[in-house]
Amino acid sequence: TGVFHPNMKEFYYTAESQHRHGGTIMVSKFKNGVWTIPKPSKIPGDYREIDPFITQDGSKLFFSSSRTAKENDTIRNIDMWMMPRKGDSWGEPIHLGEEVNTKDADWFPTVSNKGTLVFSPSSGRESSIVYSIQKNGVYQKPITFGKNVNSEKAYNYDPLIAPDESFLIFSSRREGGLGGPDLYICFKKDDGTWAEAKNMG
Repeated sequence: TGVFHPNMKEFYYTAESQHRHGGTIMVSKFKNGVWTIPKPSKIPGDYREIDPFITQDGSKLFFSSSRTAKENDTIRNIDMWMMPRKGDSWGEPIHLGEEVNTKDADWFPTVSNKGTLVFSPSSGRESSIVYSIQKNGVYQKPITFGKNVNSEKAYNYDPLIAPDESFLIFSSRREGGLGGPDLYICFKKDDGTWAEAKNMG
């Protein structure tokens, strides 16, 4: 899950390691014509941090984490968080809220230019791709993309929504694939619905 900051001078990705609770977000910076040796990004706390996504304007970094949303909470589920950009660094992590974060693990946040949040909650051996819109700055209850995107009894995950929401690319392990998980793409139609997902070949 690699992502560049729009300034093209910072590259973030997940390094999965049992030494860091199963994952940490690393960053390499472009300085003096070369990329620096990656280091853990400066996210406060000591938790599992994965799946970074930076908005196209560079103002927000979304990610998934095992950190607890409440001070005395002992349950560590995988929820989605966001950090706002402040100068050349990132601010404090902000929980996206209990309305959008589900009781399951919430992975792979990706956001369109108008703020639609697309992600993949997973439970057991199944996962689906859903989206959430904002109302008064609060993300709402997730809505499924439906059967044209999500294949039943399958893993549908790792989405990337186009900045203008014209298409969606994602991974899926479903019948008719070419091997393991394949990349699929679907396009938004003029009426706002989504065409049937196609294997990218």
